[in-house]
Amino acid sequence: MKDFIHRIWYGDIHPGSEVSANNAEINRLLQYKNRHREKLLSTLNEEQIKILEKYESNEEELYCLAQEDAFTEGIRYAVQFLVEAMG
Repeated sequence: MKDFIHRIWYGDIHPGSEVSANNAEINRLLQYKNRHREKLLSTLNEEQIKILEKYESNEEELYCLAQEDAFTEGIRYAVQFLVEAMG
């Protein structure tokens, strides 16, 4: 268990990405998103493409932070549950 905690702490394990990779619904939606993005890119000029890329970068950062927060909250609730169950 100690090794598992260290691996999560040091970023060797990414629980959120492993769940998403095996989720058929998420994969289907990502395919749709990529298809729509390609269609959109074909209509944009160079300046608009740069703006879109910055927007997507910000969205990705926000998504990663939300995943980290959800994971942290999940761990916090699990520990609280275990403490109360044992007490």
